[in-house]
Amino acid sequence: DVEFSIQLQKQNKFVSVFPELALLHKKGKTCHKDSYYTTYLYQRNRLVISWKYSNSIRKIFLLIILSKDITKRFFRDFQNKKMDSFYLFIQALGEGAKMIIRNKKTP
Repeated sequence: DVEFSIQLQKQNKFVSVFPELALLHKKGKTCHKDSYYTTYLYQRNRLVISWKYSNSIRKIFLLIILSKDITKRFFRDFQNKKMDSFYLFIQALGEGAKMIIRNKKTP
C-alpha cells in the first residue's frame, strides 16, 4: 500500500484522502495473531521500502531509528520473556538488509 502510493506520487498521479469515507474491518483477523506476519514481514518490508525511497540524509536518520528500535525491542522482549519475537525481528532486519544489498536499483 505504501510503496504503491509513493510510486503514484512519483508519476505525478493524484493521490487523495477522503476523510468523510469510512471503511470498517475486523482488526487483526488475518494477520495480527501471526507473529511471522506482524513481526517478520512488517519489519522487513518497512526497512526495504524506507531505504528504497530515502535520500542519503534520511538513510542516516533511518539507521538511528533502527538502532533505537532494536534496543527498545530487546529490552521489551527480554522483560516479557519473549526473546523468540526479538530473534524474529532481527531476522527480518537481516533479510531486509540482504534484499537492499542485492537490489542495486535502490537509490
